[in-house]
This record gives sequence, structure tokens and C-alpha cells, in this order.
Amino acid sequence: MPTIAIIGAGLSGLSLAHQLHADFDVTLFEKHYCAGGRMASRQHDKSWFDHGAQFFTAKTDAFNDFLSPLIKQGVIQVWNGNFIEFKGEQIVRRDSWTTEYPHWVGCPTMSAIGCSLSTSLQVNYSTLISSTIHTAQGWMLTDDNQQTFGPYDWLVFSLPPQQIAAITPPFISFKETLSNYEMRGCCALMLELDTSIKLEFDAAVVTDTNISWISVNNSKPERGNNTTVVVHSTNTWADSHQRSDLQQLKLQMIDEFCRVTKTQASYIKYSDIKRWQYANITKQTGPDYLIDTKHHAAACGDWCIQGRVEAAFTSAFQLAETINSER
Repeated sequence: MPTIAIIGAGLSGLSLAHQLHADFDVTLFEKHYCAGGRMASRQHDKSWFDHGAQFFTAKTDAFNDFLSPLIKQGVIQVWNGNFIEFKGEQIVRRDSWTTEYPHWVGCPTMSAIGCSLSTSLQVNYSTLISSTIHTAQGWMLTDDNQQTFGPYDWLVFSLPPQQIAAITPPFISFKETLSNYEMRGCCALMLELDTSIKLEFDAAVVTDTNISWISVNNSKPERGNNTTVVVHSTNTWADSHQRSDLQQLKLQMIDEFCRVTKTQASYIKYSDIKRWQYANITKQTGPDYLIDTKHHAAACGDWCIQGRVEAAFTSAFQLAETINSER
């Protein structure tokens, strides 16, 4: 059976592995201690925060089919949130999400999706691949502890393009193309509020300010009773503050949250912040994935299409079909 290494165990890497494992011996490498990528969650005491991807939709038959087992297991459930749109401090639109156009979330956290998908796969966690070499025997990988892995018949990068460029040999046909993809940053603020505070919405898009999104995290299924809130900054604001002190950014985002929602800061019981360097990308017009068939190397991810969860799956799905056809 041919072998394939996938660097990165976010949704694109996980879904690619599931689509290839029947015909390939698949090994994933993940620098973190768990799978899921930006479908991430963080815990404080008994409170959980989905500080990465907030929800996702499924428009294609292929993605709906992929999700079906997870839905049956209860790992994915519908978030029927009360949605509003702020323009500054003013509410300009209201809506109620329903099962007619479902907004899906992982349960009991977004990170549960990656945990579930990785269970049946071979994943090397806490392994940061620092270099890749193509030899006559195949692809060899080296991590930051100088441990080597391989050889592998195929190598797939399921990482942000900037990280792929850093470990891709110069002869790979798509290496220069990677610089055309510009991923944007985002800061995620996590707040636990006094339980007496009841915001009048579950999810909100925000314009005309430095924050772009607010969600009442505990309004999602199976999140408990603590009042938890996640606030995302705009990509522009995050990119312009890449070198700023995170604690100062946290205070600025708290001020904006309190101003927009008219919440007193004294009701905040806990706060934390996470800087996502590679969080989002605008809609792309190129291929759904990148591939060098001569050297059996490829790259996939939402960044090939658009910064959406389904885009990560679609990129991997299309790549899997091509790799299978090359066998």
C-alpha cells in the first residue's frame, strides 16, 4: 500500500486522511497536542470558549455526506441562535437561525469535531515538522527535535501557505505560487460574565468598529450555564497590531465590547485573548488545491478557496480525487 504524510491535522488534513485511508497508509503530523486546527476551544475552570471557528454551514452534497456520521453521533448539532447586526452601537438587523438553513457547531465544544475525526487515524501530535527532503526513496521529514520520519510516497501540506513556503524545497512547482495567498490575522477575546448578565442576542456581526463578531458561547448546545462570550477583532485591526502587547489589545477589545453591548466591565469575571496569525482569507479565484505530480507533493486548505470551514473540506476532497487518480 502506498504511503502518504500529511502535515497539519486541521479539517483539511483530517478530511483528506479519511478520504485516502482506504487506499493509502496515511500518517498525519500535528504540532499541537490535539487535532482540529481553527476549530478550537479553550477551557477555564468549568467554562469553555470556542475561540476559533464559530460555526459552519454545509452547502454541498459531499460535505453533508461527510458530516452525516458526526451528526448522528451528536458530535455536530444545530445552533439555533438569535442573530443581530450592530453598526457601531446601533442594532440594524435581527434574525433567528433555524434548522431550515442550519448553522452547525461541534458539541460539547468545536474542538470535539477534530477529536472525533482523528480517533481512527494515525496522528503524531506535538510534532513540528521543520524540513522536508525528497529522496530517491520518497519524502523524508524532520521535526524540530531532529527526529526523522519516512520515506513516504506522497507528501501533503495542510498548513497556512506562509508555513508551507518555509519547509517546501525550492524545486516544488507550486512553491512560488504560495506567496500569492495572503491570510489575515484575528484576535479572539474570551470573557466570562456574571450570570446575572443576559445579552439580548446569541450571535452578532459588528461593523464600524475594531471588533467584527460577538457570540454568546453558552447559547450553543451543551455549553453549560456559565455566561461565556467570544469576541473577534477585524482582520485589519489584528494585522495592524501584530507586534502589540496582547494584554493591551485585550483591554482595548474589552472596551469595545462594553461600548457596543452597553455592558459594564465590572461584570466581567474572567478574560483571556488569543492571537490567530493565520485566521482568514478572502475568496480566491485559483485552483482548489496545489499539486506537483512529478514529485508527489500537494497543498490544500481553506486558503485555496475562501476562509470557511466547508472550503477546507472541499479543497481536501478535490485533492483526494486527484491523488487517487495518480495511483
